[in-house]
Amino acid sequence: PEIDSGTDVMPEELEEGMVRPRNVVEKEEDELFKGMTAFVAGASGGTGKEIVEQLVSLGVPVVALVRDKSKVSGALKSDKVTLMEGDVYQYQTLPKAIA
Repeated sequence: PEIDSGTDVMPEELEEGMVRPRNVVEKEEDELFKGMTAFVAGASGGTGKEIVEQLVSLGVPVVALVRDKSKVSGALKSDKVTLMEGDVYQYQTLPKAIA
């Protein structure tokens, strides 16, 4: 038997031979990312911005890599977000952002 990865529902008891996916964690949301900081490249783009918003809503500190700090809005202006200006295609801008 296989687990349908298209659902958010995980049965309490797995059938014989089934394996619980690694992304299913049995912790409270506030403990899930405790002590972690997320790095999001492309944070001012559509997908990156959504990821930052979700992380901030979970209380996760975020280091957001953006090309131009002056163009950020929304969750990127949260006190949980540290903005770093750079470009993933310009290696010299990355070490400071991920340090």
